[in-house]
Amino acid sequence: MYAFTLTKKKIKTPFSYGIFLGILLVMAFFVRTLWINDIPAGIYPDEAVNGTDALTAWQTKEFHWFYENNNGREGLFINLIAISTTLFGNTVFGLKFWSILSGTLSVLGVYLLASELYASRRAGLIAGFLMTFSFWAINFSRISFRGILLPLILIFSFYFIFKGLRTKKYLLFIFSGLIFGLGFHTYIAFRIAPVILIVIFFALLLSQRRVIQTYWKHALLFLMSMLITTAPILYDFATHPEHLGSRSASISIFSPEVNDGNFLGTLTKTLTLSVAKYFVWGDQNWRHNLPPFPILDIITAFALAFGVLWSLLRWIHLLHKRIINKERHKEFLILSFLLSWFILMLAPEFLTNEGIPHALRSIGTQPPVFILAMLPFLWLSRQSTIQKSWKSAPFYVIVLLVLVALLNSFSYFFVWGNSPESKNAFDETFTQKAHYISQLPKERTVYVLPNGPGQNMTDGFPVSTDVIEYFNFYRSNLIFLTPETLLERPATFVLMRDDEQIFQNIENYFEGISIRESIPFREDQEAFTVIHIK
Repeated sequence: MYAFTLTKKKIKTPFSYGIFLGILLVMAFFVRTLWINDIPAGIYPDEAVNGTDALTAWQTKEFHWFYENNNGREGLFINLIAISTTLFGNTVFGLKFWSILSGTLSVLGVYLLASELYASRRAGLIAGFLMTFSFWAINFSRISFRGILLPLILIFSFYFIFKGLRTKKYLLFIFSGLIFGLGFHTYIAFRIAPVILIVIFFALLLSQRRVIQTYWKHALLFLMSMLITTAPILYDFATHPEHLGSRSASISIFSPEVNDGNFLGTLTKTLTLSVAKYFVWGDQNWRHNLPPFPILDIITAFALAFGVLWSLLRWIHLLHKRIINKERHKEFLILSFLLSWFILMLAPEFLTNEGIPHALRSIGTQPPVFILAMLPFLWLSRQSTIQKSWKSAPFYVIVLLVLVALLNSFSYFFVWGNSPESKNAFDETFTQKAHYISQLPKERTVYVLPNGPGQNMTDGFPVSTDVIEYFNFYRSNLIFLTPETLLERPATFVLMRDDEQIFQNIENYFEGISIRESIPFREDQEAFTVIHIK
């Protein structure tokens, strides 16, 4: 295997690698935008509330560092959506633009980071390719969840750190600190990321001499830069302590109500399931995965198992040499970094006991997963014992990578994307009703009965109504019914969930002037019903 170097040697970029990288990024963007209006089928209410909060913020010009709706969410992603919906409208693409862009840029970041760590553009291309065509990475790059920002922030922050360690350029540490500080504005799982910095520091002490004397100014610049971008969210937490806890306390395995008095047993269960999701039994939530399969294809899963096992054994070997023989190996730093990143960013998943395994809570492990899985591919591609022909080792690497791309693309677009379970998981009916309402004449009043599922938002209505509101945000005569609502005619009544008794009550109330209409839907689902009042 090949390890990280802290020499000042610049990594050369042959023209061909630049071409390959360009093609890779085009493919990454393509698979993240292909059929985006149809797969996933509809937008999930949690996505929609991000959109409605963003639209409201833009309309009122009241942007927040933290939004209290839907159990509380850091504000960066929502504020970004406010920009994209202004550019592209309150559309599917406008809502998911930042997820698509973040997923694509994460591929670029993994390429840069792996290239930096292993002084090899080939390593970067392989890791980037695995991320480009991972079902797991593709899926969350097409869903408007703020967690997609987490890998992006971590990748580029650590890339600038390690490039800064090699070149000793102050500006790189400033960039890294500014980016790292933004991470606290993304997703609650990021709050454990500073521990990775501590691991890097101690691993650096063990692998290099005169660390403090060499890098103390760089570290100070990093911390000062990080404080600049972290300060707004820290101020928000100081003035609103309830934002800091958010929803995490109610699902933490440290809570006696969650672990039932058996912390170790609960931890063993959640940790086992969290690790198993990569290899054996994946996230069973159809929004996150294709159940019951693991979140990685069989080739990538095998490569990850090999990469983790080799890295762990090598790390133990180098630690033994450091303790017994006082030998310093720069490779020890990179292994400590990747293994700790994987373990620590897995903690937000296995330290909770709801919906485990949970592919979203562990999204911060994506970069180390694909870099560690890259190692056996890199090793195989560099074997020159076989003559250069179609039977050569690089040929087999290419074949395996193509299989990875085909397996994941087919699984996502043709199996998962067309499955009734995934359509139901995204409550497709709500999106269909939202589109139907948007096509009604603008002068017609539309009454929506908010009898759908989900907890109530700050407007008093269930989160499911945000799907209707997002696509019809600028429709002035869209009214969600309350007991105080005064009815006007002509109008159309739409129910979040069809209910025959409610339909009959409306028809009895407007006897003689009501018309029931069945709106065609897909062949595998019943049509939904609306009532028009003359």
